[in-house]
Amino acid sequence: MKPVPHKERSLLERIRKNKNAYFFLIPIFLFLCTFKYYTFFTAIVESFFKWNGANVNVWVGLENYRKVLTENTFWISMKNVGIITICNVIICVTFPMLAAIMVYSCKNKHISNFFKILYIIPMVVPSLVVFLMWKWIYAFDTGAINQLLRLCGLDNLVHSWLGEPGTALAAIIMIGFPFIGAFGLQFLVYLGALLNISVDICESARLDGIKWWQNIIYIELPLLKPQMKMFVMLAIINSMQSFENILVLTEGGPGKSTIVPALYMYKQAFTYSNMGYASAIGVLLFLLVLMFTVLNYKFVNTQD
Repeated sequence: MKPVPHKERSLLERIRKNKNAYFFLIPIFLFLCTFKYYTFFTAIVESFFKWNGANVNVWVGLENYRKVLTENTFWISMKNVGIITICNVIICVTFPMLAAIMVYSCKNKHISNFFKILYIIPMVVPSLVVFLMWKWIYAFDTGAINQLLRLCGLDNLVHSWLGEPGTALAAIIMIGFPFIGAFGLQFLVYLGALLNISVDICESARLDGIKWWQNIIYIELPLLKPQMKMFVMLAIINSMQSFENILVLTEGGPGKSTIVPALYMYKQAFTYSNMGYASAIGVLLFLLVLMFTVLNYKFVNTQD
């Protein structure tokens, strides 16, 4: 009888030893297979078909991909999502980190706890409520921004912020200003990383006569680099995938000034019933996000 290799034997032993844990993982894998993997592979297959989600399912090969890559709307949406992604990366890295540094630097425990609560409260507010509130803020006649401008005598600066192509995309990017409450999770992670900085490092720096701004630049920021890298990747993925804010605020308009690939895919699927075409857009988005993920894994290792 052929002996079982040591590695294979040890693997089987670990499986037998932890069989109860694997048993409890089965429902999770069934859920993932049903609602994630099955739909994902179905989308890949149907991207090669002219499919309306019901009774039309005709093989067209790479026609959907050719059409997507030659469609002007798709490239406009890619330009828009590129602008949004760059802005979101800058916002999610800087503002929550600055807030965390300020709270960490606060010596009064009561004031520090007050600001912690203040920054976390917006996390419990549903995002849809936030979008609707900002839609009112940007409203032309009754919006808070335009009313404030009129009160200050700056009528020439009044705009239909979400209704003009020149301001709509910028208005969407500015939602949540000053952004700290909109990135409560990032704030918590940054603050947790700062609290884990060794006391010995801070004491040594203080004894060497380091100034507060030097402490931030040469000690705190380098130690926050892993968190910054992680949030850059998450910001890119989230910007590529999300569209609910644009759907609520502008539906991609005026014209195509705020259309993004995820919203374009959604409209093709559920407004025009071009499920095969929408699947091709989804596959291309997946490949793009996968490319950024691989690049992050290879060149932006969070262990650095």
